Amino acid sequence: MTVPTTSFQTGSDPRFAGTRLTVDLAALTANWRQLDQLNGDAETGAVVKANAYGLGAETISAALFEAGCHSFFVALPEEGMRLRQVLRTYDDGDTADIYVLSGPLSGDDCAPVFLESNLIPVINSPEQMADWQNSLKARSALHPSALHVDTGMNRLGFSADEFRTLAADKDAINALNPVLLMSHLACADEADHPLNTAQTSQFHELASVLPGVKRSFANSACHFVGLQDHAQVTRPGIVL
Repeated sequence: MTVPTTSFQTGSDPRFAGTRLTVDLAALTANWRQLDQLNGDAETGAVVKANAYGLGAETISAALFEAGCHSFFVALPEEGMRLRQVLRTYDDGDTADIYVLSGPLSGDDCAPVFLESNLIPVINSPEQMADWQNSLKARSALHPSALHVDTGMNRLGFSADEFRTLAADKDAINALNPVLLMSHLACADEADHPLNTAQTSQFHELASVLPGVKRSFANSACHFVGLQDHAQVTRPGIVL
């Protein structure tokens, strides 16, 4: 599959009146490469949720994949399924990691989509974890997952105490097969905000109990205040 190198039109369906948006793919992939240079040894991913912030996730993701991006983050399973279909047009398209930030909204309903499309669910709570584990057990399946711990954003994720309880349960950890531990900085756009230091410290403390699992902490703003150094996989989104 070859994507346009300069621009494509979105919102240009002649059946509907409205604004036409021209997206410069060369500029977008240049943005990704610039962030990748800032990240040092960390892998630079891409958040393409909500139709790549309205720009057209399929075309955007194909361009980023060709530029070298191999970790993508979407919000919903159906977004991940469509993205995998796009990436599978490439010989190595199944090697890309696609993380679904909402996780499985219903384990029994979502499990086939995650397994067939090779999607990695982000597990956000003990209840979601139990539902997902039951779905895998019913299918005698072992599948990778990501774990989301709340270090101060207060939006999604295991609390610190919930995560410590989970990490102490080796059977549960083995069943979840975690490949990524993630959190989200609440004030990364304010370099000197004290919450950045507090969240970073707690994230490192929690991550230390899963030493073989990659870490993801850096959102878009982190790249410009030096906080991307605390992650092995970064998650730029709107900045792209």
